[in-house]
Amino acid sequence: MADPQRLFSASLIPASVTEGLPDGFVIRPLASNDYAKGFYECLGVLTWVGEPTESEFLDRFREMVDAKDTYFFAVLEYRDRIVGTGCLVVERKLYDVSC
Repeated sequence: MADPQRLFSASLIPASVTEGLPDGFVIRPLASNDYAKGFYECLGVLTWVGEPTESEFLDRFREMVDAKDTYFFAVLEYRDRIVGTGCLVVERKLYDVSC
């Protein structure tokens, strides 16, 4: 099986962050196979998320990939399960950069 696609480059997560994690924990970009690793179950701990299908997850994932340098979902994985997640969204403003 091919490696899963990542939402962004793992090199954007500083080594100081990854080295500070307890044994067995990995922080990394959201991946195309994270639906099966409990991504929505993790989100569901904090809020209502509905019941999206894997196909819907992949459609949204591809939309985020296509919006390059906009969505930066990171996940915390432990024993092949998503146990935490966070997101940075880069919003493009409409302003005159010459000001």
